[in-house]
Amino acid sequence: MGTRHARCGRCRRRPSRTASPSVRFKYLKYALALVLVFIGSKIFLVGIIGKIPAVISLSVIFGLIAGGVLVSLWKTRGQSPVGEPT
Repeated sequence: MGTRHARCGRCRRRPSRTASPSVRFKYLKYALALVLVFIGSKIFLVGIIGKIPAVISLSVIFGLIAGGVLVSLWKTRGQSPVGEPT
């Protein structure tokens, strides 16, 4: 039974023509970490500075994520797709 599954043509791994998202969005994890730091500090500082308006919070979060995506795309713009020679 195990060999039959190994010979299945549908289960073979095909080479990808594009870079995987984990390679392409390399700096997105740092942006998401900064989003978590921002949210945590916002919760921590609510008693000291008061509430931060939702528009400002969402703008900061959107800016951090967009910045992470743009920096990732900028830094990985010259990489060839996975599996192809350079």
